[in-house]
Amino acid sequence: MKTCFSYRYLGYILTLGCLCFLLPAHAQLNWKSKGPLYEDPYITVEIEYALNEDPCIAGAQPSQFRYRITKLKPHGEYFINWHFDYFNCEHQLKTHLTSLKIDRNTRVGYTQTDNSNIFFALQLANSANDVNRALHLPEVGNYEPKASFSLVPKEITGTFNINRGDKTTLNLNGGYLAGSTVWRWYEGDCVGKFIGVGRTLNIQPDHTTTYAVRGEGEYPTSCITVTVNVADISVMPSGIEGRQQICNGEKNIKLSVAGGQLAKGDQWRWYQDRCDGTAIGTGPSIDVSPLQTTRYFVRAEGPQGHSECQSHEIQVAGKSKSADWVDGAERVSYGQSVTLSVHGGALASDAQWVWYTGSIGHQTMVGRGSTFTVVSAIADETYYVRAEGNCDRSAFVSKTVRVSGARSAHYNGNSTIKLTTIFFINGGVVANDPQRLDNLKNYVITLGGGKRIGWFVRAKIAGDQTKANYETSDPHIANYPSTGYYRYNGQSIAKRAAYTGGVYLGGKHVAIYLGGGYGTRELIYGIGRYLYDSPYSYQSDWVKYQGYSYTGAEFEAGLMLKVGAVNIMGGASSIEGKYTDYNLGIGINF
Repeated sequence: MKTCFSYRYLGYILTLGCLCFLLPAHAQLNWKSKGPLYEDPYITVEIEYALNEDPCIAGAQPSQFRYRITKLKPHGEYFINWHFDYFNCEHQLKTHLTSLKIDRNTRVGYTQTDNSNIFFALQLANSANDVNRALHLPEVGNYEPKASFSLVPKEITGTFNINRGDKTTLNLNGGYLAGSTVWRWYEGDCVGKFIGVGRTLNIQPDHTTTYAVRGEGEYPTSCITVTVNVADISVMPSGIEGRQQICNGEKNIKLSVAGGQLAKGDQWRWYQDRCDGTAIGTGPSIDVSPLQTTRYFVRAEGPQGHSECQSHEIQVAGKSKSADWVDGAERVSYGQSVTLSVHGGALASDAQWVWYTGSIGHQTMVGRGSTFTVVSAIADETYYVRAEGNCDRSAFVSKTVRVSGARSAHYNGNSTIKLTTIFFINGGVVANDPQRLDNLKNYVITLGGGKRIGWFVRAKIAGDQTKANYETSDPHIANYPSTGYYRYNGQSIAKRAAYTGGVYLGGKHVAIYLGGGYGTRELIYGIGRYLYDSPYSYQSDWVKYQGYSYTGAEFEAGLMLKVGAVNIMGGASSIEGKYTDYNLGIGINF
């Protein structure tokens, strides 16, 4: 009896010990019913949750759910498919998809929980969604979680320690907006200065600043903040404003700092030749008088060090030296080409060689460059060349080319072509720049009638109608605005216009024509316009060169060749003897 009694009590003690061990673990779960999950005439299922009140700390226990079947009638095998939504520890809205299988082993009461019934949730968004009965498990697909309230983001992320002038982006980690709610950002706190909306914010603060964000609207959230620390250091300039080219002898050229920012106690310091070279001054601007091309530097300097340098070069244009002489043949045959070239001399950095014909004071520019080619010499001519730049012009050097031999024309008198012309039309081009015959942009059209003696009227028009906004009698524009400067860009346009009439007379196939009327010739040069306070600005414009532009009575003469239904007209015209050019055209006889 003693032995039996001892074993009996030992069993009680062990059973009680097991219950005491299991009781605390069970007591940690606080199950709460969320009501019926699914019910029909055969079954009623309730859903219960045990939520961890502090689930996001290290070693936290997961939350759980379980089923309680309160009514059950046999009705075959099937599944109750459903899902619920919750916010995880990253404040992100997630979906938990699950299913309850009903078969012959199912009993009334609580179902056992397993790993599919546990989850880590900061907060439930809803207890059940899309509950349905089916003969198979739910299809795994894309389920859009939903919540009827907004949740504040977990945190604001980004770079929180920057230098002055740096940019950074603030981002929201987690968080959810329901309905028409929007994220709104503020400077300071959530009742401070409004600065933006959305999940990101791009900022460039110049001092340490606190930024706040919250959801506002139909379902608002609480406010969270972050502080961005800005180191008080200077920012290098973005550039230096000032003229880039000057003439020799110009003084007090102003250079100014563009962009950048100074920290407290710092100042702008200027250098010449190199960044740590000769210091020449301090402040946001400086006046310099370079005697030769020089590079200047500026940087921020202070007790904490210095920024990177920004540089600016001023080119000083020197004076050109006249050519020693002009190389080339002095005598050529009629129609022969000849090339002239500059010998000796020197060009300033902004200068070029420019060629002219005509008489002193009435020259016409005919080309640019160290060489010039006369494509077809037909008369004695003197050619002049000099160096021209924005700052100066050298003296002229000339060469006269003489043409020998006579021009002849021959037509086969045995031709049986019969001339019956009573009306003709002719069109062609005007050559006022022999060096640029591949770029003819002035045209002539002639109408006439008769046989051996007849009449004609003609018009000359420019193909390029560009107009000049300035006028000058030499390369310097006297009335140019003082707010900027200009440079010739090497472009030029010679425009021709005339209205004349006359008569022709001659033989059956060859006739001469004479005429007169009114004509104009306008020479314009292209320039680039720049502003002193904006060195990177540029605008093209045109200036009329009065010295080489003419208007007045026009006289012309030439030959007309008639061969069957074709006529060819060629000749020369002059405006009061000051300017001469040539024309050539082809037409049809009617």
